[in-house]
Amino acid sequence: MSDQPSEFNPYQPADGQPGQQVEPSLLGRKVAELARWQTFFAILMTIGIVGFMGMLAFTLLAGSQPVAALGGLACMGGFMLLIYGLPAVTLWRASASARQYSRSPDSQRLAEFASAQLVFWRTFGIIAALVLGFYAVAIVAAMLIGVTAAVN
Repeated sequence: MSDQPSEFNPYQPADGQPGQQVEPSLLGRKVAELARWQTFFAILMTIGIVGFMGMLAFTLLAGSQPVAALGGLACMGGFMLLIYGLPAVTLWRASASARQYSRSPDSQRLAEFASAQLVFWRTFGIIAALVLGFYAVAIVAAMLIGVTAAVN
């Protein structure tokens, strides 16, 4: 081996010169496009929440036991608000920060944009882990109930 450093720099972009940055107008356009898609999906999630809550209220309140229906509505409604509402709110905030950054890109807005994206993806990941855990418990419980029923 030689004592001379090699010309290879693993931190250099593959197609650019050292220190070359992304064109600000291109980055702004891409972030604006990201904001539009995030807003679109936040709207879809909000429509889904309202639709689900309406169907749930109609189904539960159409029964013969309104007190039990209100308990079911509160339980299922709270669960759906956690699963869909929390990501929808954080997605709205992330799209707003992306829109602000695309309109006036500076280092402060970039930090806010990255922070809002981080909050959304962290929230989404935690909820996904909770849902997967719930599914695992439900599958194990269903298997145990099936085995118990088959034995008896």
